[in-house]
Amino acid sequence: MKAFARHLFLFALLCTPMIALGVTTANDPGTGFTIANPLAANSICGLMKLILGFVLSVGGPIAAGFLVWAGFKFISARGNPGDIARAKENLVNVLLGILIFMAAWFLGQVIANTIKNISPQNAGSASSCS
Repeated sequence: MKAFARHLFLFALLCTPMIALGVTTANDPGTGFTIANPLAANSICGLMKLILGFVLSVGGPIAAGFLVWAGFKFISARGNPGDIARAKENLVNVLLGILIFMAAWFLGQVIANTIKNISPQNAGSASSCS
C-alpha cells in the first residue's frame, strides 16, 4: 500500500506542471482554460439525435439476429407442438420488440420536428433540431 501511495504521489508531482501549462495555454485567454465538448452535439436535440442514431445502429442488427434466431427455432422444432409454440411466442416477442423499436424512432422524429416547428427563431442556429 505504501508503494502505491508513493507512486501516486510521484505521478501527481510529475503531472502537476503539465496540467498547469495546459491550463494556461488553452484557447480561452480570458479564463485560462476551456472544457472541450466531447460530443458532436451542441443542443439537447442534437444529443437526442446522436443517442437515437446510436441505438438504431446497434439495435437494428440485434433485432435482425433475434429474428433469424426465431426462424432457427421454428426449423429446429421438427413438428414438436411444444417447441413450435415456444418458437411462435419467440417470433411474436421479436416482432413486438421491432414494432416498439420503430415506434420509439417515430416518436423521436415527431418530438424533434415539433420542437423545430415551435421555435422558428432558432431555425438557423446550432440549437435547432433540424
